[in-house]
Amino acid sequence: MSPFNGSENNSGDEADLSPSRNVTATPSAEGLLQECKTLVSELKEFHALLKERKQEGRVELRQFQSSVLSEMRALEKLAQADPSEDRIQHALRSSNLPFYTAVWAAAKRSQGLVTFHKRFYWEVPARLSHKHDKASTDQANGDARAGAAAAAAAAAAPKPKKKSALVDIVAGNGLEWIKVSTITPARLGFEMAKAGWEGQDSGSASAASSTSSTLSDCSDDVSLLKAADDLSKASHATRISYQHPHIHFVLPKIAEGTHPAIDELLETIRSSTGATIECAQDLQQQEEEEQTSSPSMPELVDRLILSSFTSLTKTLNIDCTILLALVSDLSYNASLTPAPHLHRAIRRQIELEAHDHLLPDILWPAMGDRQLVCTAEAAKRMREIVDTIGTDDERTRTDLLLSDSSSSSSSSIDTPAQSPRERVQGFQSLSSYPVPKEWNLPVLVRPFSAASALSKLSHSPPPSSPSSSPSPSKPSPSAAAAAKTVSDTLSDINRSVFLYGWSEGHTTLSSNRTVAKAIEAVVEKCSAESEAEGKGELSGPDIWLCPVARSLVGKEKDRRE
Repeated sequence: MSPFNGSENNSGDEADLSPSRNVTATPSAEGLLQECKTLVSELKEFHALLKERKQEGRVELRQFQSSVLSEMRALEKLAQADPSEDRIQHALRSSNLPFYTAVWAAAKRSQGLVTFHKRFYWEVPARLSHKHDKASTDQANGDARAGAAAAAAAAAAPKPKKKSALVDIVAGNGLEWIKVSTITPARLGFEMAKAGWEGQDSGSASAASSTSSTLSDCSDDVSLLKAADDLSKASHATRISYQHPHIHFVLPKIAEGTHPAIDELLETIRSSTGATIECAQDLQQQEEEEQTSSPSMPELVDRLILSSFTSLTKTLNIDCTILLALVSDLSYNASLTPAPHLHRAIRRQIELEAHDHLLPDILWPAMGDRQLVCTAEAAKRMREIVDTIGTDDERTRTDLLLSDSSSSSSSSIDTPAQSPRERVQGFQSLSSYPVPKEWNLPVLVRPFSAASALSKLSHSPPPSSPSSSPSPSKPSPSAAAAAKTVSDTLSDINRSVFLYGWSEGHTTLSSNRTVAKAIEAVVEKCSAESEAEGKGELSGPDIWLCPVARSLVGKEKDRRE
C-alpha cells in the first residue's frame, strides 16, 4: 500500500464510512484518470525544472511522485472495467486522487518546500537512541566507517508509529508542517458524536483552561484531534534553526460557520496548538485569486524552492573556511586537470568544480551586495595559511579581498588604496568566471572581544534580525549560560568567528558543519531547559552553511594521502 493511502493522511475520511457518500455521484474513471495525468505531468515538469537548475536535492519528491503514479495505473485499470459493477464504483469513490490533488495544491501555495510525507517523533526508543549516539560518537572520534555504519543501522531500524506524527508537506525551509485532510463534515460529525464530543462555550471562564485536556481526551476517537495532538507533541520535540515548526491544517471539505460543533472543534485545535487552519472558504478565495494571476511553472519553482539567501542579514560575517574558498585557485577555474600528483581531496574538489561552480552558483549569489566582515583572528589565520601554502595568485587575491594592510604577496599592488571597483577588476583578471560588479569588497576586518560578546549575549532578546525592530533587553541567566557554554566548547579562532557573528546579529557564512552542528546542539539543549523552567526559548547564532568546502591548491600536493 502506498504510504499516502489510508486514514492517516485522510484523517479518517474513508469513502465507505462517510454517510454523505451515499448520495454523491460516483466520479467517472475517465475523468479521474485525466485529472491524475494532469497531476503527473505537473510533477514531472516541476522535477525537470529542479534538475535543470541543479536544485533537485532541495525537494524530496520521489515518494509523492511514486504514489501518484501508482494511483494513475490503478485508474487506468478501472477505466477498462465495467463502470456499473459495485466494486468498480466503490473503487472510484475510494480513489486517493482527491487527497493527492489537495496535497499538491497546498504545496504549490507554500514557500521553501522541503519534502512530502515525513514522519516526526516525540519519543525515540532507547534502542534507537543508542544507535544514534553510537553513530555520533564514532564519527566524533574519527572512525568514519563505524560511524557511517551505525548511522545507517539507526536509520534502517524500524520505528514505532505510536509516538509519531505524519506531516503531509514540510515547507518554510522546515519550519512549516502542513497537514491535509479531505474529511467531510458528515464524517467528522459522526466521529464527534461517537466520541461524545461536548464543546465549550467560548465565552465561559473554563473554556481556555479546558481545551488542552479536551484535545487529549478525545483525540483517539476524533481523527482530526488526534492529528493535531500528535503534530503538537512532535513539533515540541523538534527544532529547526532553534525554533519549533508551526502546524498548518488544510481542510478543503470543511466550511466554517456551517456547523457550530465543528467550529468549536476547530477553535479547540487553534487554541491548543497554535495551528493555522485553512477551510473551504479560504481555499476558494485563493483559487479565485490564482485564476487571475496564475504563476507559470518556472515562477512556481522560484517560490517553492525559496532561496536560502533571503533570510541572510544585511551584513555577513565570513569565517576562515569561506575566506579561503574566496581566494583558492580551485574556485576560479572549471577547467583544471585533477593531476595524479595532487592530493586526492584536491582532485575531488577539481572534479566537483567542473560541474558545480562554487562562486557563481553559491557564494556570490549569497553575498550579493551585502557588506562583508570578518574578525581579526579569522583574517590572521587565513593569511597564515595563504603565506604557507598559497600560490602567487592566491596571495594576490588575499590582498584584494581583505581590508587590512598586511600584505601576503610580493606584488606592488597597494590594496588599501584600491576602490571596491578596482578590487573586483583585480579578481576578474585572475578568474575564468565573470565576477559580479556588485560584490562588496573588501571584507572589513573587525576586532573581537570575548568578554564584550558574552556581555551582549547575556541579555534577552538576542540581537534582532533585519525584519524585526530592536527592543529593550534585560539580563537573562539562561541566555548567559547558553553563550558561556558555547564559548567554552570552541577553539580560539572559532570562538572569535561565531561569538562575534552571534553577538552582532550577523549571519555567519561557514563551511564548518561540525562546529555549526555542535553549537546548535548546545543551544537547543539550553533552550529545552529554559522552556522547561518556563523561561521561554533561546536562539543561537544564525549560521549559513555552505554545502561545499574548498582548499588552497598551493602546496597541498606535499601533504600525505
